[in-house]
Amino acid sequence: MNEVTQVKGATWPRMIAELSHLNQYLKVFSLASLTLLFLMTVLCVLTTRKPPLVLAFSEAGNVLRAGALPKAEDEIREAVTGYLALRYRWTAKDVITQLTAAEAFIGPAALKTYRVAMAGVARFAIEKQIEQRVYPGRIEIDSQGKTAQVEGDRITVVQALRAATPLRLLLKFEYGTRTRENPWGIYITQEKEAQ
Repeated sequence: MNEVTQVKGATWPRMIAELSHLNQYLKVFSLASLTLLFLMTVLCVLTTRKPPLVLAFSEAGNVLRAGALPKAEDEIREAVTGYLALRYRWTAKDVITQLTAAEAFIGPAALKTYRVAMAGVARFAIEKQIEQRVYPGRIEIDSQGKTAQVEGDRITVVQALRAATPLRLLLKFEYGTRTRENPWGIYITQEKEAQ
């Protein structure tokens, strides 16, 4: 008579309780998702209704202010620096490419003379394996007289021997049309090395 009776609990109410508990989590997550969706929609509407913010930068990466025109001397200085980077920075491998690219800064009247002079420079640089770099230190602009005086350092490498010499240039320029290669519209008409 010692029978053990095991009472089995009903599983149906437990399943309903777990489902109800899971539904509460789903309801909370749904409410949080709807709130986030609403906030993101409001944020998108607000940002699309604002006018775009346009930032203008110069060639050197400086921020240009609206209504402020750049100074002519600064633009001429940037053009001269761009010319020097092409005309006086080359190796024996890329001398022809660099000197050809520098033609964008040469005035039409002086282009033929420039090409004749640079053909000799390119031939000599390739034969002797010469490399040249310049570092302009001071560039003085006379916009009335249309001249630029450049002082800096020139480093010439001839077959692994380095020589540093001062660079003193007097550049005469003229104003012309702006192009993709020459966005300043400054064209060199005469170049003279001072001693």
